[in-house]
Amino acid sequence: MIKEKKAAISLAERLEFISQRAAVFRQGILSLILASLGSLLGGIYLGTYSDIIEFLPGLIIMVPAAIGMRGNIFASLGSRLSTSLHVGEISRLERSPIITGNITASIFLTLTVSFFLGILSRVTALLFGFASIPLVDLVVISVMGGLLSSVFILGFTLLVSIQSFSRGWDPDNVTAPLITSVGDLITLPCLFVAVELLVWKTFIFAGIVFVCVISGFLFFKRKPVLTTKIVKDSFFILMVSALLSTGSGLLINSRIDQFLLMSGLLILVPPFLEGGGALGGILSSRLSTSIHLGMISPTVKPSREALEDFSVVALLGITLFPAIGVLAYLASVVLHLEFPSLYLVIQACMYAGLLIAIVVSFLSYYAAIASTRFGLDPDSVVIPMISGFMDFLGTNSLLFALIFLGIA
Repeated sequence: MIKEKKAAISLAERLEFISQRAAVFRQGILSLILASLGSLLGGIYLGTYSDIIEFLPGLIIMVPAAIGMRGNIFASLGSRLSTSLHVGEISRLERSPIITGNITASIFLTLTVSFFLGILSRVTALLFGFASIPLVDLVVISVMGGLLSSVFILGFTLLVSIQSFSRGWDPDNVTAPLITSVGDLITLPCLFVAVELLVWKTFIFAGIVFVCVISGFLFFKRKPVLTTKIVKDSFFILMVSALLSTGSGLLINSRIDQFLLMSGLLILVPPFLEGGGALGGILSSRLSTSIHLGMISPTVKPSREALEDFSVVALLGITLFPAIGVLAYLASVVLHLEFPSLYLVIQACMYAGLLIAIVVSFLSYYAAIASTRFGLDPDSVVIPMISGFMDFLGTNSLLFALIFLGIA
C-alpha cells in the first residue's frame, strides 16, 4: 500500500514536471523561433551588404559586439521589469520611479558602452595588425547606430514585458529571445545608416563627446539610487562582454576572405551568436526570478528545479540550432548567395549547438549564484555576462565546426 502511494506520488510529480516544463518549452520555443527569424533577417542584411564590410575594413570586428550590446542592455532591462512584475512592484506601463530609473540607466549605458566599443574596435585592429577605418569613424558608427537602434528596442522591451505579463505569459520565457532578436534586426540597419552620417563625422563626434561629458556630470551629481545601482551592477560586466564580443568579431575578421567569398555564411552569424545568448537569457532570467522569490537557494550544487530548467534548455538548443542552419540555407538559395551543402550546415550547427547548450546551462547557473553571493542583482549581471561569453563561444564553436567539416 505504501509502495503504491509512493509510486502514485512519483507519477504525479513526473506529470507535474512535464506539464510545467512543457509550458516553458512552448513559450520558449515560440520566442526562440521568432528570435531566430529576426536574427536571420539581420544575417540576410549582413550577407547582402557584404560589399560595405569589404569597403570599411575593421567594421566587422565591431558588428558582433554592437549587436550583442543592444541585447545585453535591453534584455537585462526586460529581466528587471519581469522581476518587478512578479513581485508586484509594477503592474502596467506607467510613469514610476522603477520604470523611469530603468530607462535612464539603459540609455546612459547605451551611450557610454557604444563609445567604448568604437575605441575598443580600433585598438583591437591595431594590436592584431588588421586594417581598419579611423577611430572617429568607428565611434560615430557605434554611438549613432546604438542610439538609433535603442529608440526602437527600448519601446519594444517595455511593450513586450508588460503585455506578456498581462496576458498570462511569463516574461522570463519570452523577453530575452525577442529583445535580442529585435536587437539583431534593428542594429545592423542602424549601423549602416550611421555609416551614411560619416560625411558629418567631425561635428557628430564633437557632439557625442559633449553629450557624454554632460551626461556623466549629471549622473554623478544627482546619483539617483535605482539608476546608480543598475549602472554600478552592469557597467563592468558590459565592458567584459564587449571585450568578449569584440573577440568574436576578431575571429570572423581573421577569416573574412572566406566569409566574403561564401557570403551566405554571413547569414549564420547573427542568429548563431544570439542563439546561445537567447538560451542563456531564458535560463538566467528564470533563475534570477527564482532566486528573488526564494524558490532557488544559491548553492554550489544545482537544485532539482534548476536541473529541470537545464533539461528544457538542452531540448530547446537541440531544436533551435539545426533549424537555424536550415533557414540560413533556404535564405541563401532564395538570394542566390554562395553557401555550403545543407547536410554539412546542419552538421556544423548541431556540433556547435550541443556544446553551447551544455555550457550555457552551467554558466548561467553559477553566474546567477555568484552575483547573488557578491550582493549584485543577477537581473543586471547575468544576461550581459552570458551573452558576451556565448558570442565568443558561439563564434568559436561555429568556426571550429565549419573548419572541422572543411567549409571554412
